[in-house]
Amino acid sequence: MISRMLQQRLILLALPVCLFVAGIAPLSQAADGRGYGVFKSIDFVQSDTNPPVLLNGPAYSFSAITQPSGLFSNQITRVTVQSPLGFVDELMAPPANTDQPFAFAYGSGSQADLDAYYPTGAYVLRISAAHEGNRVVSLLMTTNSFPENAPRVANHLAAQAVDPTVRFVLNWDPFVGGTTNDFISVSLVDGSNRVVFRSATFGEESGMTLLNGTNSSIAIPANTLGAGQLYYGYLFFEKDTLTQSTNYPGARGLVGFSKATSFTLQTSSLVFRLESFLVSGKELALRWRGDPGRTYVLQSLDNLGSTNWKPVATNVATGGLFTYTNVMPTRINAQFFRLLLQP
Repeated sequence: MISRMLQQRLILLALPVCLFVAGIAPLSQAADGRGYGVFKSIDFVQSDTNPPVLLNGPAYSFSAITQPSGLFSNQITRVTVQSPLGFVDELMAPPANTDQPFAFAYGSGSQADLDAYYPTGAYVLRISAAHEGNRVVSLLMTTNSFPENAPRVANHLAAQAVDPTVRFVLNWDPFVGGTTNDFISVSLVDGSNRVVFRSATFGEESGMTLLNGTNSSIAIPANTLGAGQLYYGYLFFEKDTLTQSTNYPGARGLVGFSKATSFTLQTSSLVFRLESFLVSGKELALRWRGDPGRTYVLQSLDNLGSTNWKPVATNVATGGLFTYTNVMPTRINAQFFRLLLQP
């Protein structure tokens, strides 16, 4: 079974990851493919403020990707990668009419095992393009050149109680020896593996932060995250040892080595509060504020000496608001209400 870390790496590959490098101008020549690469990564987990520890599982991985040009295009039809040993792996095709890449990933429990299957040497990608026919490109992966340190979230404790209504700055320890030619990526996914926040991954992107090896923080805008939610974060440092743009005109090739750390980020639930209580004759109107999208049950009784609370309304807090209106019974001297949040 593929680990969550490896799943998340494939999600990041689907953005796509690192096909464009900070400080390098975008390629102007049109091509069916715009980027391809082979990468090795070592994965870590951070569960508290201590340094991250090696993932218990397939912590060492090899991946290969090819990114078609344009959004929602089917300009690439098939891709394989051949290792220096001659073994051929087929890259998984993305869903039709999406902007995702062809991707392959292999996870291992040891560096030695990974290097035995995917050693140094030339990796050959054979790309079947819709308009350009078959393209064959070679990428030379030399001796492992991983970053010196694994990423560590510096404010991990604060990240476990994030107020989603305000801007939150995620901080990490510096990338040791990192330069503007190195790459850093941050992403958050929810329990359904849906990416809810990420840094820029293929050059300048509107509304996103492009990180390099000298950065040590990123701001998550207010109201990006939901209240009372658990998110899975992924922070990685990458060194690219090869960048080529001539083997496949209009596309860029990369060879990279990274260390990546997964972590959790927890948002706090909004404390629901009574916003208005209006009585006009026998008409009653109540309004509470709570967690957007969460379901609340309003209960009532007419005698505090009783424990027989009866549900009178079940509503979703649309936009964070829960409203209730009703006509008060004529023979009740008092009525009491309480609001419960459903699990």
